[in-house]
Formats: sequence, C-alpha cells, structure tokens
Amino acid sequence: MPVSNFENTLMDYCNDYEEAKSLGAQMLACNSIIVPEIAPNIALLISNFPRPITTYTEPVEYAYAGGLQAHRTGVPKTSHTGQLQMIETDFGQIAGFAELLAANGGQTNCIVYDGRRERYTASYYLQNCAITIEPGEMDAEGRNTILRHNAPIQYMYFGMNANLGSATQIGQIAGSGNAMNQFLQKSRSILNTVQAGNTLLNALGAL
Repeated sequence: MPVSNFENTLMDYCNDYEEAKSLGAQMLACNSIIVPEIAPNIALLISNFPRPITTYTEPVEYAYAGGLQAHRTGVPKTSHTGQLQMIETDFGQIAGFAELLAANGGQTNCIVYDGRRERYTASYYLQNCAITIEPGEMDAEGRNTILRHNAPIQYMYFGMNANLGSATQIGQIAGSGNAMNQFLQKSRSILNTVQAGNTLLNALGAL
C-alpha cells in the first residue's frame, strides 16, 4: 500500500484555526441592511437585497496567428443588477414607496450597511438605483404566508477606492475598518502608480 508523502497534523489544523480567527468571524448573511434615501423608514421591510462588491466585466478572448488563444481582463464593472424582496404591511408601506419611487423617476440612491445604520463595520453607496416593483400575489389560502414583492434593481457602484463606498463614519464600530484599510491603502498605492504612469505617457505624447 503506497504511503502518503504528506499528511495534515493536528498542529497544522491548530495553526490554520488561529489564522482563520485572526481574519475575523464569519459574516452572517442576515447581518446587513439596505436603506433607500427617499424612504429610510422601510429599511426593515427589505428582507433580501444584493451586497455590492468591486469586480470586472467578463474577460475578452482573442486569438493570435497560428491558433494561439489568449485573453485579457475587461473593464471595472460599474453597473450592477440584483433582486430586492420587500414585505408589505397592512398600512401599505411598499405600495406607498412604489408611488414615491414613481414620483422620483423610478430611482433612488441607497446605502448598504454591514450591521445597522447606527452601528456597522462598513457601508456601501449605491447610486441611481432603478427599482421595478413587481405585483404581489394574493392567495385566499395563504393563511400562513406574508405578502412579499419582488423588485429587480439595477444600480451604479464605484467601489470604496472612489471614496463613495463609505457614506459616513458616524456609527462605524471602532477598529472595524482596519483590515479593509490595509487593502484600500494597497489598492490606492497601485492606482496612484498607474495614474502616474498615465500622466508620464501623456506628457511624452505631448512632446
């Protein structure tokens, strides 16, 4: 019977566990809230929504002579789509929000908080959120079912590097941004290098 050249040990697992703990506790999918700017009072009624993240569009594939296949990355993705789910109340809060949304051209800005509005670890600014609220389904047999409205959403998100992700520092938990700041400082440094290179190229081009 062949003998494995490598086996995990309890010490390996212990080190992995300590390193994992240093990265922070696992985030629960329910520990976030989205707040529409034109109707912050309905935030608790939006039970399902997309949490934004910075990413790129799909890579572009191309071919060189001789059949060599290659690819390059796309551009930063700024227009995102997702799905909201809203809980209607006896007072018609979602129906009222739909009327208010229509009066505002069908869109509003929103802020997503990791945590709560008054106490959170990070916040994300979603601009020009175009929301389409679909009709709810009434059912005479739905005695144990609450009425929900599905609402596709399309929004603009420019990431935290643009300083638009953090809408406000009021209420942010002390020290919660330290880990994120390490990534942001590194990414800003890279961006500054790229921008400096672009400026140099432009100057050389002008010559």
